[in-house]
Amino acid sequence: MAKEVVLREGIDLSTEELEQDELSDDEKEKMRVVLRKYRMFFIKSGNGLPPPAKGAVCDIDVGETKPLAERARRIRPELLKNLFDLLRGLLDFGLITFSNSPWASPIVLVLKKGGKDIRRCIDYRSINELQELMRSPMPTLDGMLANFHAMQWFLSLDNASGFWVVRATKRARKVSAFICALGHFEWTRMAQGLKNAPMIYQRMITNALFGFVDMPPGVADEDADGEPVDMFALGFKCDLSQLPPPANRTSFADDISDGADSWDGIVELTDRILARLTYFGVSISALKSKFGKTATDFLGHVPIYRDLLDLASCLYEISDEELRLGLVSPVAVRAFADLKAAYSSTPLLCHADPEREFHVLLYTTSWAISATVCQDYDGVLHPVRFCGRTLKGGEPRYEEWAKEALALLRAFTVCYYELRNMQLVVYSRHGLLKWILADKHGKADHLPWAAILSPWTIRVEQVVELDERWALPIRLMDILHPPDASTLAEMDVYKPNKAKDIQVSQRQAALPRFGPDERATVVTFDGAIKAKEKVGSYGFVIWQLPGWSVLWAENGVFADATVNLAEYNGLIAALERVLSLSVVNPVIFGDSRLVIHQVLGWMQSKQSHLQNCLDRVRALRDQATGVEFHHVKREWNGAADLLAGLALQDRSGGQVLDG
Repeated sequence: MAKEVVLREGIDLSTEELEQDELSDDEKEKMRVVLRKYRMFFIKSGNGLPPPAKGAVCDIDVGETKPLAERARRIRPELLKNLFDLLRGLLDFGLITFSNSPWASPIVLVLKKGGKDIRRCIDYRSINELQELMRSPMPTLDGMLANFHAMQWFLSLDNASGFWVVRATKRARKVSAFICALGHFEWTRMAQGLKNAPMIYQRMITNALFGFVDMPPGVADEDADGEPVDMFALGFKCDLSQLPPPANRTSFADDISDGADSWDGIVELTDRILARLTYFGVSISALKSKFGKTATDFLGHVPIYRDLLDLASCLYEISDEELRLGLVSPVAVRAFADLKAAYSSTPLLCHADPEREFHVLLYTTSWAISATVCQDYDGVLHPVRFCGRTLKGGEPRYEEWAKEALALLRAFTVCYYELRNMQLVVYSRHGLLKWILADKHGKADHLPWAAILSPWTIRVEQVVELDERWALPIRLMDILHPPDASTLAEMDVYKPNKAKDIQVSQRQAALPRFGPDERATVVTFDGAIKAKEKVGSYGFVIWQLPGWSVLWAENGVFADATVNLAEYNGLIAALERVLSLSVVNPVIFGDSRLVIHQVLGWMQSKQSHLQNCLDRVRALRDQATGVEFHHVKREWNGAADLLAGLALQDRSGGQVLDG
């Protein structure tokens, strides 16, 4: 294995993180002494090759599968210079080498914000499908944010270079090789984008913070064949006497956050965490780490905006294509403006205090549930956590008391660490919830809810509403009062599409029939694609009855096709020709059930590219006179199908004048 050149840069001890006005020089020096002790494990550069972590190894087991080699993806000429600079930097630092591996996964370039710099992504989907998923657990953010109520000082560490501290076996290097327009390369460390990479890294950091296994004394990092040695496979127990006490909480991948109630406590915690990380060879990012902060920013984290879920529901359904084409609805624009206003006025949350009683406020609508966990401060309930979600499946049909039970269960799931073994006061608008918990002879419909809620110590207080406000034995902050009727009505515009009722028109029972002498205009359309080349075609025929003479026949081809896009293109072209020929009362037949049913409003369009086509069809339909749409079997649509096939074969289209 080639010799590695690793970075050990140190840290600037004049960092502003230590320039807190309330700290004395002696207190600052305590932290500087700790950082000076571990200064060689701090790295400033973001793309350098860090020292490898002790005993952490990535292997990719693909069994007896034959190597998969994909072709390099096409790259725009103006981006080749950016790609060269990126690859040259990785080569200079020893993170990649040229490869002769039979495996090859393609690079996909993604432009960063601003459209100038690129982000390197490798399409490992084919390789990931061959691997068994590791069962090593990943921590949850809800669990990590628990028990911060008494913290006055905070520590935030970011491990340097992430996955690149993990060594890769020779097999992993070959299997994770990648290809692009500038060459074929392989990683010298664990690659990003592999299915098991996050679990491998999380296992390494958790072991460093708590100490399960270690490298046996006298065992080298590599064996005689140059393969890295995996300490997790050896299973040698860690000698805990060589290390300080374990950490107080787990990390989330490469981010380690904790706190203390005093400055001496945060200094001791920093020393303890750094001692454990550096013992296992984990380097720290000097630019991203914070030592001894008096506050940490949680405004952008999940708990603070759960109460804004109702406003955001229709926004998370907007696609990138709709944004690019400017097809965002006025409802979504309004929702975004309301969301910004609500976000900027959102109160800061209090940390959960286990010494105080917890109060839970339940809110429900026809399509969403929410629970606010509060605590009493000076006779006023202040929010601790906001929990909520939209209703799924058959949940919108639940009775109101059952929706409140769902909201309560949501609070238990999100705030499990704060609420377990605690006495809870739950405010409910329905006395039935209180009765279910106390009933000894519960009805069959109520027993499942009583069983689920039985592990919790709950006291239900029924809410009395007065002038659309809750009359409680304790004061509420204004933001905690439930929305009034007019506000609830206004919130309906924020419903996600799947929660909205679709107005379904009366479905036609039978296809229309034409008499031998009946005058009518019939239009048939169809589409076809060649999947490997992503080329699509369409064809349509306008027939004049009686006699079934051809008034117009046409076909065409287009790129970036799907089956449904081909069908829609045929229908759009047919409608445009109907308008140009001033045809009235056309009866249109197609063999695509999806297209016909979406046009008739019997089926929702959930794909943005199809929604654009559907909007175009409806606009053309509104310009025409007396249009009818019907679905027919494919064998009844032979003429249009033939024209689409000819266009696909010839890669050309236009008006068809002969037979």
